[in-house]
Amino acid sequence: MKLRFKLLPLVVAVNFALNPSLALATEQTEKITVRGVYAVGENIDIATRLGLSLRETPQSVSVMTAQRIKDQAFDSLADVAVSAVGISVKEVDNVRNTFQARGFDIENYQVDGVPLAWSLAGDSGETITDVSIYERIEFFRGATGLLTGAGDPSASINLVRKKADSAELEGYLNTSIGSWNKR
Repeated sequence: MKLRFKLLPLVVAVNFALNPSLALATEQTEKITVRGVYAVGENIDIATRLGLSLRETPQSVSVMTAQRIKDQAFDSLADVAVSAVGISVKEVDNVRNTFQARGFDIENYQVDGVPLAWSLAGDSGETITDVSIYERIEFFRGATGLLTGAGDPSASINLVRKKADSAELEGYLNTSIGSWNKR
C-alpha cells in the first residue's frame, strides 16, 4: 500500500510529460456567468403581509412566475402544483384535484393576497382552469395562522393576477396540439 502512494508522483509526472495539454489546461481558466431566469423581482406578501423578500421570509416559499408557466406550457393550477417543491396533487375525478403539503390537505387559498372562503379542490373544478391570467403563483409551505386565522401545517396558495401595465393593447396567442386529443 505504501509503495502505491510513493509511485503516485512519478505517475503524475509521466502523464504530464506524455500529455502536455493536461498541464496547459490547468493554467487556463474560463469565465462562466450564471443568471437566473425565473427570478421574482418584488417582495411577496403571502407569508406575513409585510412585503418581505423571499430571503427574509421565515418559511419555505415556491414561486411560479408567468414566464415559467409559459415556458413549461402549464395549462392548469394542477400542472403548476405538480412542479412546485413539496406539493403533491391527487386527482378526485377528471375536473377536480386536491393538493397536499407536509402530509395535510391544503385548504388555504388566496387571490392577490386575500384569503378565499371556498375550496379550489372540491367545488367546480377550478384546479383545471387556465393559469395564463396569473402573474405568479406562490406556494407558502407551513402554518399560515398569521394570515388565515387558526391555520394548519400544510400550505397556502396565493394566485397573483396580472395587472395592466401598458397604455397600449398588447398580448400574445399560443396554440398547441398533441397526441391523445390535446389541443
